[in-house]
Amino acid sequence: MKEPVNLAQQAKQTHKRIYDVKWAYSSMGMPEADLATLLNVAEGWGIEELELRTLEDSIDLPDVLAKRFQSPIEFASYLERSSSVEVSVLSGSLRLAKNVGKDRADFLAYVPWAEAAGVKWLRAFDFVGPYAPWTEEMFEQAVDTLRWWKMEKEKHGWSVEILVEGHHRMFYPDMYYRVGAALGWNPPLLYDLGHALSELGNEGALATYQELRHHIPRVHLKDPAVVVPGGMKHSIPGQGTGNLEELMDAFVAQGTPPVVTLEWERQWEKRLPELSVAFEALRAKHWL
Repeated sequence: MKEPVNLAQQAKQTHKRIYDVKWAYSSMGMPEADLATLLNVAEGWGIEELELRTLEDSIDLPDVLAKRFQSPIEFASYLERSSSVEVSVLSGSLRLAKNVGKDRADFLAYVPWAEAAGVKWLRAFDFVGPYAPWTEEMFEQAVDTLRWWKMEKEKHGWSVEILVEGHHRMFYPDMYYRVGAALGWNPPLLYDLGHALSELGNEGALATYQELRHHIPRVHLKDPAVVVPGGMKHSIPGQGTGNLEELMDAFVAQGTPPVVTLEWERQWEKRLPELSVAFEALRAKHWL
């Protein structure tokens, strides 16, 4: 009897990537999955890193991890012996603007898990909600939140860094550099192509990336769909409105390229195809 063909492994052996970048994927593509499944999927597709946003249909990662592991040290030991895939990001829900004390406390609950496992980044948002121009109050709140984080990090000697995902304003160079000037340092930026392409278009997203690239260690790859009432916001990579080839060229054009994460948002868009469909599209383009 023939052994079943592992298509992911077969593709990994016969395909050569045309872009020399590290790939990651977000667990939002399989929101119901447990940690073992997520790591196995990454290994099967030759993906180097995993961003944890969901586990077992929950976005409360500290709660799920505490139920599955007796301590952060046990979590770290499990990762070390189970997989060569790096868990590089733990994604919280902290907003830089309009957060309250409980939001900050919830964000800090991620820190012991990140520190024990050597996770490099804790993800926060600039702001979550309908697009609107930032007010002076929101600007001051964002600066205060980042100052608070830096103070906590230095006080406790943590290694993990905050990573700001731009959903509305932080991927605009004027606002990004204004925040950095107020802080005296520029926060690492997660460049989300779904929001950048939707708000700026292809030329604007490319120009903005090029202007901010030295502060962008990671990119979320999404291909916006033509938005229709009741329709999905994202397409299979290469089938939407984004000029992804031009952007990928820009990622590798100068210096160290960012880590590129496929963020397939089945956590929020239940009608999206299975994650493997998006992987297959990337593999067909010889990107993955």
